[in-house]
Amino acid sequence: MILRTTEHFNQIGKKRIPSKCPDCGNQDCLELNFYQSSIESGFLITVSKKVTGMLFCHHTKTEIAPVLWTDDIENRFENEKSKLPIKPKSTKVIKSSLVLFLAPLLIIGAIIGYLMWQNKSNADPTESIENTSIGDKIKVNYAGSDTWLLINAIDGDTLFLKPHKNSTTEEGSNVDLDNSNFTGETIKASLQHFSERKFQRYEGEYLNYSGFIKDVKKQE
Repeated sequence: MILRTTEHFNQIGKKRIPSKCPDCGNQDCLELNFYQSSIESGFLITVSKKVTGMLFCHHTKTEIAPVLWTDDIENRFENEKSKLPIKPKSTKVIKSSLVLFLAPLLIIGAIIGYLMWQNKSNADPTESIENTSIGDKIKVNYAGSDTWLLINAIDGDTLFLKPHKNSTTEEGSNVDLDNSNFTGETIKASLQHFSERKFQRYEGEYLNYSGFIKDVKKQE
């Protein structure tokens, strides 16, 4: 981000003076204008005690350069400046600039928060898988569909699972996981591969890789 520094001059007063104009020579045609400086940098604005003046001739309608000022004009400038309501030196935040500065940070923070939430939502259920027991329900994806299975029995390295009566479920759908709803034909699967989140089921006497485990609901 590139921060630009800009100096502003805010008028804080003006005064007609009876001095002779060093340009046209006329009397009572000069006006002193006073300006206080402020510096804008990024999302901060700093008011300084610096006061400058501009001398204007109403006869010629022109500005008189400081190099032409006489001692009388210089003295009047200093005298009138001492009477002005000069603002004290201060620094404040420009709200509109601060919003532009913080907006990218807020967006980045929101993205990080979302990714952390998503990562938590999709947390690896390895610990639950390793502690699998009878009565647990597992959500597996195989043949391109999600299916809930109830662990009905464990015999050595073999799991016996009952599919939910709704053989397939859509992503994000609510499924009643009451035990009475697991009424499908018993499926045999390998317990050994659970720690790797693999769903390896038996087809006859052979193991065929069928899918992977997406979620585990422990028995209450």
